Amino acid sequence: MKLLALFVPIFAAACGASTDPNAKTLHDVEAATRALDRALGVQSAFVTSGNIDTGATPTIIANALVNRVMSEGAGCVTTAPTTDNTMHADFGADCGLATAGMHIGGTVDGRVDPDATTGGVVVTLQLDVTVDGGAALSGDILVSTPDGNVFTWASDALTLDGTMMTAPLATGGIASMGATIDVDHGTANGAPLILAAVHQLFFGCYPDDGGATLGTLEVDFASDTPQTGHVMLSTGKGATLPARTGCPPG
Repeated sequence: MKLLALFVPIFAAACGASTDPNAKTLHDVEAATRALDRALGVQSAFVTSGNIDTGATPTIIANALVNRVMSEGAGCVTTAPTTDNTMHADFGADCGLATAGMHIGGTVDGRVDPDATTGGVVVTLQLDVTVDGGAALSGDILVSTPDGNVFTWASDALTLDGTMMTAPLATGGIASMGATIDVDHGTANGAPLILAAVHQLFFGCYPDDGGATLGTLEVDFASDTPQTGHVMLSTGKGATLPARTGCPPG
């Protein structure tokens, strides 16, 4: 009788437990979209319309990018001397970026190369930084431009919160401390990822517009998502993005 009395509540608790079958997918969608958004925020400290002369040498362009990042992180970023097409920036433990309106720590190593595809240049930034109050973001963000004014991006092994995302080609724009991005053939932890006009502030908790499809699940963001964590799924049901420190619903 004692064994039976012990078994019943344990069994009942196990039966009562429920797990959202979309929990992992929602985690990977949130982390992948945020990883790309934060990487674009970081690159905005180096690259902007008008600061790349595609007719100049890679060394001259690298120096221009260093000059920009020193002004973007005035007083909290140090750079190594640039003698070739490479650059290095150390943001210390916490550095505010003027254009992005976000804080980062850690280091970024960069390289400027001619882009045979566009006739312009491609800037590769290797990130080893912290974002969102200490979350580690690593991987590469590549910025391509044919003329110094029009940009496309690619990402390689961007990793944030246990999710690795890649985007062979990302298009869109950066404005008002955020980015709107389209990705057709991305991946998140190996699963196919599509981003459709996803807009997120570089310091915002979650996207506030657009949609992301990971595998077969489509997640639609709305204007209230940053305040509530609430999204709509392609199943017609609502869901809540995983909470993280400082963000709803936690």
